[in-house]
Amino acid sequence: MNFYQLEVFCTVAKVSSFTRAARLLHLTQPAVSAQVKGLEAALGVQLFNRHGRGVSLTHAGELVYDYARKILALASTMEREIAETISDTGGHLRIAATEIVGRYILPCTVWTFRRSHPSTKIHIQIASKELVLRLLDEGAADVAVLEGEVPAEGRQVQSMGREQVVLITPPSRKWRDKKEVDLEELLEENIVVSLQDTTMRSLWGEALKAAGVDEGRVSIVEVGGEEGLKSAVMAGLGVALVLKITALKEIHEGTLHSVKVRRLPASLPLHAVYRPDAAPGITRRFVSMVCNTPIDCANG
Repeated sequence: MNFYQLEVFCTVAKVSSFTRAARLLHLTQPAVSAQVKGLEAALGVQLFNRHGRGVSLTHAGELVYDYARKILALASTMEREIAETISDTGGHLRIAATEIVGRYILPCTVWTFRRSHPSTKIHIQIASKELVLRLLDEGAADVAVLEGEVPAEGRQVQSMGREQVVLITPPSRKWRDKKEVDLEELLEENIVVSLQDTTMRSLWGEALKAAGVDEGRVSIVEVGGEEGLKSAVMAGLGVALVLKITALKEIHEGTLHSVKVRRLPASLPLHAVYRPDAAPGITRRFVSMVCNTPIDCANG
């Protein structure tokens, strides 16, 4: 058994096809089959069930697939750690972040990190919360930074603090003297939500359910991204629930107004997450720094 056999096996398992795996690996199908057969012979088990439309993992194959991914991730981490120690390149850091954290909090923390690690190559991918965690779990990201609760599931979850939740409204006479509103007052309003922000959608849903309100009574306006959301509210298309840090500039300028909503959480946690079985030193140093940098740093 060797790493190459494990890599080929994992590729076949991921795409459920020897033919597609061969194309991805730039090999012939017989070469892929030979690698899998060699692994099966070494382990003494059948790893795939063959059927008309492709292949599926046997029970033993599922077990091997789970361990193989961990072994390959550890090997990759080892190689990166060694490269960091013997070269002055500083390594690579792949960060997956939700839009809120990636656009409004990360810029300051990354700038601070780069001052002490100028040779580190940093790549940031902005995605939905679900995709951010999947990128981390699949080894396509070294660290995930996001808002809201995060299940452990083999992950190391570190707190970055909490950020205030507010309702943003147009600065109209109807809203400008209000500091706090009841959830029921919002049932007659259009609720603007970002297509990418599943955290705030969940917050709305949980609050409505707790209040015994049918979600069908709420008028939802969907927009693309936080900037689009703020523009929609400024245009009078509705109100929106946000982390206050995303709208500080507009609130200070008076183009948006913010109020608290009773019976909604006053704040949400922010987290930096990594997998302890596949985290090079540069990842741990970044997480340590981001979890000890005041969130206010990003505010200006």
